[in-house]
Parts: sequence; C-alpha cells; structure tokens
Amino acid sequence: MSFIMIDVETDGPIPGDYSMLSIGAVVIEEGLKKTFYAELNPISDNYREL
Repeated sequence: MSFIMIDVETDGPIPGDYSMLSIGAVVIEEGLKKTFYAELNPISDNYREL
C-alpha cells in the first residue's frame, strides 16, 4: 500500500472569498521521487503574493 501526502497553501480561511494558491503532493516511499507541485491563479482580488 502507498501513502500520498498532500499540502495546500491558501490565502485566507474562507474558500469562497479567498484563493488556493498552490498544491503539492508526494508519494511516501524510499527516495521521495514521485512529486507534484502547481501554483494556481487567484479567484478574486482578495489575495497576497506568496
């Protein structure tokens, strides 16, 4: 069985008013070579740069 660790970075506590700015994931196995990372465009003007 594999495990996947996921992390998101947001710019506020309320999903409807603020934006998810980035998402990352890694498969938990020796070497940690299977990864994913993406930065997203904000959904409104209520955001701060990373």
